[in-house]
Amino acid sequence: MTSLKIPEVIPIFPLPETVLLPSEVLPLHIFEPRYRQMVRDALHGPRIIGMTLLHPGYEKDYEGAPGVNPVGCTGVIAQHQELPDGRFLIVLVGAQKFEIREELPTPTLYRQVRVQHLPDHTTAEERAGVQSLRMELITNLPVVLQQMQGAEVAPAELAKLDDSQLIAVATKILQLSTEEKQRILESEKLADRYVLLHESMGLLGVMMQSAKKDPTEVN
Repeated sequence: MTSLKIPEVIPIFPLPETVLLPSEVLPLHIFEPRYRQMVRDALHGPRIIGMTLLHPGYEKDYEGAPGVNPVGCTGVIAQHQELPDGRFLIVLVGAQKFEIREELPTPTLYRQVRVQHLPDHTTAEERAGVQSLRMELITNLPVVLQQMQGAEVAPAELAKLDDSQLIAVATKILQLSTEEKQRILESEKLADRYVLLHESMGLLGVMMQSAKKDPTEVN
């Protein structure tokens, strides 16, 4: 995604419980008329959509312009299928974090915003500094996946992923909440993102151990 040209003005697709991370693969069912128009226009342009989180209480103004979190992530439409009734099935691939600077008046049904792009400028030194956290994640995620979902992934396969890909996969395996994913998205440092994942994995481990305890056990 480093060579991708992302415009300064982008359409946004605000949702209440969906956070897109860089390198994350997100399937979406597009059925509202305004977002059908958004997808059609994107497919005739740079194929970019900005995903951002709706603020609590959005229901009162959902058809209008409810408040959104200013920090979101652009996604590229990697796959699409238009259904006979005009709905779309699309697959977005997370590209780059952004911050909304202003919402623009627009003739389109969907909302458009001017953004400041926030590309990842992690240095080689910073990447080297997180290697122990990265390797611990690669070692432990297969265990968590097997225990929680009965599925398997080899550590060697995880090791092939770059940092943004590994973080995106980890959030799915750990089944992080919307709030946890938003914190990861907003984190400026790669090390902070890894630390948040480890904290979530540690908390998950405690919960899993607690669930295994015999409720009749007396200490």
